[in-house]
Amino acid sequence: MFGLNGAPTWCITIKMRCQCCQRPFWSNDADVLLAIPQCLSIHHPVEPKHALSNHSLHLEKETTEVVDSLMLTYGNGEMCSRLLYNSINRSFLDRVTSYYSFHKANPKPIQVNKCIEKDGVYIKQHPPLGDTVRDMHNEASQSNNRWGTSEHDRHVREIQSVKCTGMFAQDHTFEACKNYRKPLGAKAVWDVAVGSAASVP
Repeated sequence: MFGLNGAPTWCITIKMRCQCCQRPFWSNDADVLLAIPQCLSIHHPVEPKHALSNHSLHLEKETTEVVDSLMLTYGNGEMCSRLLYNSINRSFLDRVTSYYSFHKANPKPIQVNKCIEKDGVYIKQHPPLGDTVRDMHNEASQSNNRWGTSEHDRHVREIQSVKCTGMFAQDHTFEACKNYRKPLGAKAVWDVAVGSAASVP
C-alpha cells in the first residue's frame, strides 16, 4: 500500500468464504468493504471504491483524495506517480540523515553502529506508473459506492445539465492528434459548444 507519507506499508489479507453461498472473496475487496457497516469499514486505510481486486497494490485513503483532486487531465497520472516515488526517496533521505547526525548531535561519546551494508538485494515493489494510476482512477470512478451512483455517472450528469445560452464554450487538446496520421498536419483538436442564442463568427 503506497502513500505520500514515506515507504510502502505491507498488508495482510485473507481469503474468506461466505457461509451461505460458499462464494470466495478477499477480505480487502471493495464489495466486502461496501457490504459491512461504515463504522467498521472506515478503519480500513483504503477508500472502498479504490480497493481494486485486479491490482497487486492499493493507495492509502489520503493519497486517493489527492489523486482524485489532481486527476483532471491524462498527464496528471505521471505527476501522481512521481509524488509516490518522491515520498519514498524523502523518507529514505530523512532516515539516513537522522542516523548519521545522531552521533554528532549527542554530546556523550556513544558508539553508533555502522549502517547495514547493502547485500545486493533490491526492493521489487515500486509505486505504480502514470498509466497504472490513470487506470486505477478510471476503475475507481466507475465502481459503485454506498450511494449507488458512481463518480463517472455523476460527472456525466453534471456535464449534461450544463446549459450554454447566449455564448459559446471552446476547448482544445493536443493528445488526441497522436492517434491520427502525421501527414494530415493536424496540431490539435478544437471543439466548440454553441448555445441556441449564440452567434459564432
